[in-house]
Amino acid sequence: MWANSKPMSRLVICLHVIALAAATAFAGRNWTDVRAALCRRLETPPVIDGKLDDPAWRNLGPLGDFAGPGGQPGDPPARLWIAHDDDNLYVALRCAEPRMEAVKAELTGVDADVFEEECAVVLLDPGHDARSRQFVELAANLLATKHDAFNNDHEWNGTWRAAVQRGPDWWTMEMAIPFSDLRARPAVGDLWGLQVGRYHNLDGEQRVFSWSPPGDGFWNPESFGHVVFDSLKQNLTRDVKRLEQRMAADRAEVARAIAQLGPYQPDARALMAVPAAVAEVKQRLAAGIASPDDWREPKAAISRAERDYEDALWNLRLAQLFAD
Repeated sequence: MWANSKPMSRLVICLHVIALAAATAFAGRNWTDVRAALCRRLETPPVIDGKLDDPAWRNLGPLGDFAGPGGQPGDPPARLWIAHDDDNLYVALRCAEPRMEAVKAELTGVDADVFEEECAVVLLDPGHDARSRQFVELAANLLATKHDAFNNDHEWNGTWRAAVQRGPDWWTMEMAIPFSDLRARPAVGDLWGLQVGRYHNLDGEQRVFSWSPPGDGFWNPESFGHVVFDSLKQNLTRDVKRLEQRMAADRAEVARAIAQLGPYQPDARALMAVPAAVAEVKQRLAAGIASPDDWREPKAAISRAERDYEDALWNLRLAQLFAD
């Protein structure tokens, strides 16, 4: 098949491989150094009043403390909760602040520059595609003044809501973010990118604390944490099934290539190693995925297997082209 290709066909395939190599540079997503969380479905949504006293929040554990740019614990500390129902994503924060009397909350008006004051920022990437660098930006200050943008379109204004409560040494915020604003609605097992930050402005100094370690930058989608909706197991099962279906579809072509080039050709060996990697992930699934920490390693393994399979398959095709 490939050996009889015309020169132009070979050129097209070579260009495809180059494009694939560029794509897989982004496909090697960071599964270990950013946060991961499970976003659970709520039967009864919270009242968006900023109080965080609803059963919805009491029955869910926080997703961990925020950290500063160097990974050190945020000071003052902050915590995050997320949940969803059929219509909205819900976000809640509780932020300690021993100097509440010094915290500014003055800006009002649509898309005011709330980043100049104490504020919370939510960045959402439903596609979780670091290549596009497109995401929804939602920010609110302690007056619940909103600032938002959709894929860098700052003329866009969503219908999401925010509410704030302030205490003597803390403040809390709730957000209700309609999926219609995000132009995406998650299914069970879907994976989204999420970053949540606190802009802390006091005495002319601005510090940014974030839920997921900011790595190369708070606004960089590659530093966004991973949020799986409702079922970690379903997310992994979907990945395994997709790769197994791909391998089944390519089985005859791979067999011909190995017969032509030999089983010891490096890319042939790489392809033959993928089923074992898939089997290991299936064993982890059978043992149970109880938490996001349990999910990370097999998620990284199946993603790596899928990337290795694509790389090896196209390299094998190239090897066939130039074998004659």
